[in-house]
Amino acid sequence: MSWWSTWWTKKRNQGSQPPASSTEPSSESRDAERADAARERRSAAASEKPTPAEFDTWRVRDGDETAIQHGFAAASAHPGISDFLLHFSRVLDERGDPESALKLLSAALEAELAVERPSRGDEHFVSALMMRASLAERLQRRELALQSLEALLSIRFDHPQALPRYRRLRSDVPDERALQSSREARAAMTFVVDGAVGRGRYRVETEIGRGGAGTVFVAHDVHVDRKVALKVYHRRGQVQRERLHAEAHMAAQLVHPGVVRILDLEPALGAIAMEWVPHGSIRDALARGPTTLARATRWLETSLRALAFVHSKGIVHRDLKPSNLLIGDRDDVIITDFGSAAPAGADRSAAPMGEGTMQYMPPEQRAGAPAQPGHDMYAFGVSFREIFGGVPGLIPSWIERLLGRCAAERPINRASASTLLHELDAQRRDESVG
Repeated sequence: MSWWSTWWTKKRNQGSQPPASSTEPSSESRDAERADAARERRSAAASEKPTPAEFDTWRVRDGDETAIQHGFAAASAHPGISDFLLHFSRVLDERGDPESALKLLSAALEAELAVERPSRGDEHFVSALMMRASLAERLQRRELALQSLEALLSIRFDHPQALPRYRRLRSDVPDERALQSSREARAAMTFVVDGAVGRGRYRVETEIGRGGAGTVFVAHDVHVDRKVALKVYHRRGQVQRERLHAEAHMAAQLVHPGVVRILDLEPALGAIAMEWVPHGSIRDALARGPTTLARATRWLETSLRALAFVHSKGIVHRDLKPSNLLIGDRDDVIITDFGSAAPAGADRSAAPMGEGTMQYMPPEQRAGAPAQPGHDMYAFGVSFREIFGGVPGLIPSWIERLLGRCAAERPINRASASTLLHELDAQRRDESVG
C-alpha cells in the first residue's frame, strides 16, 4: 500500500467511525460483491491513469470516500502532474481537505522535477505550482507559497497572477534576511531578483532561453532606453560570482561582429547584460522548419569566421551548439554564451559551472582533457552536420568533407578554424571563376 493510501485511510478513520447501533446490517454477499468491485476499480486505477471524467464517474457510482481511495491508488501508480492529478487535488480541496491536496501536489511536483526540468509551455506544471501556492497561502505556509511562486516565475516570468501575488507575499514577510538565505539555497529556481522587476535598471519582459547555469530574459534597460538580453545565473554563491565575472570579462575581450557584445555586469543581480539578438538562434530557426542550402552555408561561413577569431585570441568556447549560435540582421551568426569558455590549455577547474553539452563534446573533452580549440572544432562539425541534415536535397561534397575534418574522432585529424576558413575562401573563388 502506498504512503498516500495509508495516510488517507488513517486520516479518514480518525474519529469517523459511527456507533455500531447506527449502522444498518447488510447481507454478507452484498458486502463481498461491493468489496470485490472496489478492489477491481482500485486495480484499474493503478494500472491505467484515469481521466477527470472517469474519476467523476467513480464519485457518482461508488461515493466520494471510495472514489478518493481509487484516486490515491492512481496517483501513487502514476506519479507526476496530469489532468487527473490536478482535478483530484481540486476535489480534495473542495471537500474541505486542503492538507491532502497540498501533500499530493508537492509529491507530484517533486516526482516531475526528478525526471526533467519543466519548460515555459508546460501548462500542467504551471497550474500545479499555482494551485500549490494558493493552498500553501491559505494554510499559512508562506515560505512554501513563495517557493512555488518563485518556481513558477522562473519558467513563466510574465504569468499574470503569480507576480502580483509574489510581491504581496514578499511584502508580508517580516524577516527578509532569513528568507533571502533560504532562497539562495534553492538552486533549482531562477527567479530574477525583485530589483530587476520593478525598481532597478532593468525591467524584465519575458524569458527567451534556459541552460544549466542560468536563464536569459529580454529586458528593457531604462537608463539608455534599449532592449538587452539579461542572463541571470541560477545560483548566487562564490563560485557563481567568479564565473559571472569570468564570463563577462572573457566575452568582453572578444570584439567582433560574430561574438555577442557584453553591455554590463550586474553582480548584485547575478546577471550579465548582453546585446539582444531578436532573431533567435539557429536551433529556433530549425524548429520552425527546413532551411535552404544558401542560408545554412552562410551560417557555416560566418560562424567559422567568428570561431577563428575567438581561437586567435587564445579562447576556447567549450559549448558550441545550435542554440548558442544566434542569427543576426544579415543572417550572419553571432556566437553567444561564454559561460564555459576558458583559455586554451586550461583544465576543468577553469569552468566550475560545468563545461559543454555531452551531445557535442569530443571524446577527450568528456574525459576531462584541458581546453583545446579542437574541442570547439568537433562541436562545430557535429552542430553543422545537424544543421545541414535539415536542408532538403543533396549537400555539396566540399561541405561534407569540411564537416568531416571538423568532427574527426582523433584530435590530430581535426582541421583548425583558420585552415578551414582559407579553404572555404578558396572554394568561393573557384565558384566565382567557374
